[in-house]
Amino acid sequence: MSTGSDGGASMDGAACDGVGVCVSANKAVTAAHNQTGLTSGDIVKVYFPQTRAKWPLTVEVINSDLDYAVLATAGLFSQYLPLYNGLSSSLVGKQLALCAFQLGIHEELPEWSSSSVGVMPATGVKLSREAHHLLYTSDTWPGDSGGALVLYSGELVGLHLAGVNALKEKFE
Repeated sequence: MSTGSDGGASMDGAACDGVGVCVSANKAVTAAHNQTGLTSGDIVKVYFPQTRAKWPLTVEVINSDLDYAVLATAGLFSQYLPLYNGLSSSLVGKQLALCAFQLGIHEELPEWSSSSVGVMPATGVKLSREAHHLLYTSDTWPGDSGGALVLYSGELVGLHLAGVNALKEKFE
């Protein structure tokens, strides 16, 4: 899912950019800062590269403190990632994958990675003081915010929010 200006996600007075991930048959999540100027109840058109379709999604929740937004649809997503249900502390040292549309494909990743999503290897390094953020190693680029951070088993463990410098105070 892409919420970039080239994908058509925009509203009067609001700007949307970045990527997101479907987490259930009718919900998707992205980084809240991708939805500048939007509030709960607003509609955004989101581009899905796999189907080359634009869908209207409703902004259901925006949490600026934890930097996530929940988007909902009346339709049904045919593919979505299951959520990780384990301990955050067990993610430190785990092999992960960062999935976003701007990233390149890496040949050493699991079979479920496809050419429609850019995938880069990542490793969990450290949890923030509140255990709400995971510092991990991976190459990232502008526009990757909201990209899925997943275990190689395919479970979603988090979203890419920012580079280490932007979140530095959360880890000190």
